[in-house]
Amino acid sequence: MKRECLCCGAPQGMERFEGRPLEVSYQDLKRTVPGLAGWACSECGEVEFDGASALRYAKAGDEMIEGSSPG
Repeated sequence: MKRECLCCGAPQGMERFEGRPLEVSYQDLKRTVPGLAGWACSECGEVEFDGASALRYAKAGDEMIEGSSPG
Protein backbone atom coordinates (compact mmCIF):
# COMPACT_ATOMS: atom_id res chain seq x y z
CA MET A 1 0.00 0.00 0.00
CA LYS A 2 1.32 3.43 -0.95
CA ARG A 3 0.08 6.94 -0.28
CA GLU A 4 0.80 10.55 -1.18
CA CYS A 5 3.83 12.25 0.34
CA LEU A 6 2.77 15.42 2.16
CA CYS A 7 6.31 16.82 1.85
CA CYS A 8 6.95 16.61 -1.92
CA GLY A 9 3.49 15.68 -3.22
CA ALA A 10 4.52 12.43 -4.93
CA PRO A 11 1.15 10.68 -5.41
CA GLN A 12 2.41 7.20 -4.52
CA GLY A 13 5.70 8.16 -2.85
CA MET A 14 5.07 6.95 0.69
CA GLU A 15 5.60 3.26 1.45
CA ARG A 16 5.11 1.51 4.79
CA PHE A 17 8.19 0.12 6.56
CA GLU A 18 8.75 -1.89 9.74
CA GLY A 19 11.84 -3.02 11.62
CA ARG A 20 14.08 -0.44 9.96
CA PRO A 21 17.15 1.04 11.64
CA LEU A 22 17.60 4.79 11.17
CA GLU A 23 20.33 7.13 12.32
CA VAL A 24 19.73 10.15 14.50
CA SER A 25 22.52 12.72 14.62
CA TYR A 26 23.42 15.85 16.53
CA GLN A 27 26.53 17.83 15.58
CA ASP A 28 29.25 15.15 15.34
CA LEU A 29 27.33 12.54 17.37
CA LYS A 30 25.41 9.72 15.71
CA ARG A 31 23.28 6.88 17.03
CA THR A 32 21.37 4.17 15.20
CA VAL A 33 17.86 3.50 16.47
CA PRO A 34 16.83 -0.05 15.50
CA GLY A 35 13.39 -1.46 14.73
CA LEU A 36 11.51 1.67 13.67
CA ALA A 37 8.22 1.68 11.78
CA GLY A 38 6.29 4.21 9.72
CA TRP A 39 6.22 5.57 6.17
CA ALA A 40 9.09 6.67 3.89
CA CYS A 41 8.98 8.54 0.59
CA SER A 42 10.87 6.98 -2.30
CA GLU A 43 11.00 10.37 -4.07
CA CYS A 44 12.26 12.83 -1.43
CA GLY A 45 13.30 10.62 1.49
CA GLU A 46 10.79 12.10 3.96
CA VAL A 47 10.08 9.77 6.91
CA GLU A 48 6.94 9.71 9.04
CA PHE A 49 7.21 7.46 12.10
CA ASP A 50 4.35 5.70 13.80
CA GLY A 51 3.69 6.88 17.38
CA ALA A 52 5.92 4.46 19.29
CA SER A 53 8.79 4.83 16.81
CA ALA A 54 8.56 8.63 16.91
CA LEU A 55 8.93 8.55 20.70
CA ARG A 56 11.93 6.19 20.54
CA TYR A 57 13.65 8.26 17.84
CA ALA A 58 13.07 11.52 19.75
CA LYS A 59 14.29 9.98 23.01
CA ALA A 60 17.53 8.83 21.36
CA GLY A 61 18.11 12.36 20.06
CA ASP A 62 17.32 13.93 23.44
CA GLU A 63 19.74 11.55 25.19
CA MET A 64 22.51 12.51 22.77
CA ILE A 65 21.95 16.22 23.34
CA GLU A 66 21.76 15.83 27.13
CA GLY A 67 24.90 13.69 27.13
CA SER A 68 26.86 16.23 25.08
CA SER A 69 26.06 19.23 27.28
CA PRO A 70 28.93 20.51 29.43
CA GLY A 71 27.99 19.96 32.95
